[in-house]
Amino acid sequence: MRQTLFTVLLLMSVACRPKLDDAEPRLKAPASLPTFAQEPLAASIVYRATELTNEATLSLARHDLAKAIPQLTEALTVDGSHEKARWLLAQTFLEAGLGSVALKLIAPLAEHEKNCGWCLEFLQKVKQDKVFDRLARSSEGHALLADVPDTPLPYTAWAKSLAASIQNGKLPDIGKYAHITLPFDLVRACPDCEDPAKRQPQRRPLQGPSMLTKVASRFDLVHPENAGIPLIVQGEPLCRDRCCTWPTPKPVAPATAALERVCLRPTSPTQPTLAEISLIFGTSQARPGAPSLK
Repeated sequence: MRQTLFTVLLLMSVACRPKLDDAEPRLKAPASLPTFAQEPLAASIVYRATELTNEATLSLARHDLAKAIPQLTEALTVDGSHEKARWLLAQTFLEAGLGSVALKLIAPLAEHEKNCGWCLEFLQKVKQDKVFDRLARSSEGHALLADVPDTPLPYTAWAKSLAASIQNGKLPDIGKYAHITLPFDLVRACPDCEDPAKRQPQRRPLQGPSMLTKVASRFDLVHPENAGIPLIVQGEPLCRDRCCTWPTPKPVAPATAALERVCLRPTSPTQPTLAEISLIFGTSQARPGAPSLK
């Protein structure tokens, strides 16, 4: 009896699941879709894909799908790892009654979620966001997302671990936070400096493990040859949208620096890479002999 009841409930549940496609979708299914890539090959590729995606966003705001879809398709052709382009293209087809196309755009991410951090996070958002509710509740979408964990990626733990490595002079551990091909932004400001040019935040793109290690060596108090200054990491960070922000002293003491913010890329589910690090300096940015970033 129990088995029969369970079977009936299961069949009812399946029967109530929405279909992926409308009987008369408002768009024509494309003959092919851009391929998936876990990572971009170079920063220039990311910039071009982002430019195309921004153009598509404006086209979508004007309800001009004739322009938006080619723009998003080209963005993903340029950079198959571009999250926003993939999200918007899948959303556009889903809302036009072609959930099967949206599913094809999302399915490759499920194959890589165990070693691709942004893939896992993307699938979690699809599972939770009302925009993709129809896809998530469909039989095909439910099967695709069934094993996606709900636990968010640990940005707070990652940011605190990076901050501790910098504070403790663990230079060999720091390089793993730098992407080989994608730059990270170093943002520096010195509000109390006499030089006006140093007061406002200055953003500088840097690239690679060696440059991140060089940044960290400015706060290395373990190895005297680096002539480091103390890095203040105050309180607990507030993390949102992949960025963690710490409260900073006002003012920052002379010959010290305060960590203000760290933004991370979820390269893998267990290891992020740095997208931005923001520092506020006291009146002296480094002691004589400290390594230069020039």
